[in-house]
Amino acid sequence: MTSSNPPSWMPLILIFVGIVFTIFMGRPVVDVLRAKNWLEVPCTVLSATVESDTNNKDSNNTYSIKVRYTYSIDGKNFTGERYQFMFGYSIGYHNKATVVKNLPPGKRVTCFVNPSNPKESVIRRGLTPDMVVIFIPLGVLSLGIFTLISRNKLSSRHQPDIKTDGPRKTPSQRIPLLPLCTFAVIWNIFCYQIWLDDKWGVIPFAIVAVLLNIACIYLIAKFFSSGLN
Repeated sequence: MTSSNPPSWMPLILIFVGIVFTIFMGRPVVDVLRAKNWLEVPCTVLSATVESDTNNKDSNNTYSIKVRYTYSIDGKNFTGERYQFMFGYSIGYHNKATVVKNLPPGKRVTCFVNPSNPKESVIRRGLTPDMVVIFIPLGVLSLGIFTLISRNKLSSRHQPDIKTDGPRKTPSQRIPLLPLCTFAVIWNIFCYQIWLDDKWGVIPFAIVAVLLNIACIYLIAKFFSSGLN
């Protein structure tokens, strides 16, 4: 009879892939934390455009904000080319076009400069909605960890039972509660950070947060009610 359980190496592969991609995709979040104490410096916009990942006008394109600006530190002039810490391209042309519209050449804005390395600067140093992609590798990492835990729990069921008071919880009763509620807490914090920056842009993320919170409340209630039966 063939076992329906995943191969024993599968959780380790998921954990490895999750760690590697979390480190890679989590760098912008680390940069946000590093920039909390950066210097606020006035800068002058040289140019700002919305760049597409392709040359055609396909609606499935992804876009990135390309900006150049100058600033001075201790009498030395520097040129910056980073609008935000999140790298690469993402969907959402209109939001980026609005940002570019508000950055005409010659406009004076505030940028944030690393005091230890004045060549490193950014205009928007906070969390941005496109950083939500970091939850993809975090989800893979969580899946690998809890698959590994689940396998250990299931294997322990084949050992002689030790008499305990009260009903015994199966892995299916206990394991979903912890990862889901942990993810919900992280998501709520992320939504709060977005809300501080964009009151309307947080709406789709807030809807997901509400659904996650409802699911957590349901699982918590189910967990304690099953313990009373």
